[in-house]
Amino acid sequence: MTRDILSATGLAALLLATPSLGQSILPGETFSSVAVRAISAPNPVLGADGRVHLAYEIMVENPSRTFVTLDKVEGVDAAGAGLWSLEGDGLRAMTTMWDGADEVIPPGGSATVFMDVSFAADAVLPETVLGRFTVTLQVADADGKPAPMPADGLVPATVSFVGAAAAVGAPAVVIDPPLRGSGWVAVNGCCDSVTSHRGAVMAVDGDLKVPERFAIDWVKLDAEGRLFTGDAAKVESYTSGLSA
Repeated sequence: MTRDILSATGLAALLLATPSLGQSILPGETFSSVAVRAISAPNPVLGADGRVHLAYEIMVENPSRTFVTLDKVEGVDAAGAGLWSLEGDGLRAMTTMWDGADEVIPPGGSATVFMDVSFAADAVLPETVLGRFTVTLQVADADGKPAPMPADGLVPATVSFVGAAAAVGAPAVVIDPPLRGSGWVAVNGCCDSVTSHRGAVMAVDGDLKVPERFAIDWVKLDAEGRLFTGDAAKVESYTSGLSA
């Protein structure tokens, strides 16, 4: 067994073979390489599409020496029933890779997946939502680059596991329209894309916060329906604007 292969499979072998450790991998558990957790509880909000959205964020952290690709992320209920699913380009669009990589979370890297599990307006919401993750693992080669997992290794190249349980929180606070008159457009709002507001994940006193999940920029169009006239970099080119 080479050192490169050991870096990806040695820990799993150690945990499986050493019952005297304080924690070990038990039957039915999966060596996932990444740790996942919900940053905060989802707050149900009725969207302009007439559906109730559970918008929340899952932090994915890679404390292993493997390279991890998120292939698929699903929202499931406590019984494992599928509620929502993202993969391919859709998953990439709803994921922020904090190390700047395109798809692969390197050793020590992290990412945030922005969840948007929606329901019919009259549906009974689950008390808890979880994530089902399908990931592909790669070892580091002699140059520290991703390489395929060995076919005969203890850890398979693709694994699936359920985690990041989040209790559904109180409904989002509903407020009256903050503005009067016509021509106001709500931009950078929640929930099905990673906008400057939705994507704002901040560390405060050692804890992660998402203070702008439901923030909206209200922009006033002029009488001809234009956002601005003249130089877009100048404040005076715009009719008006407000953040809420």
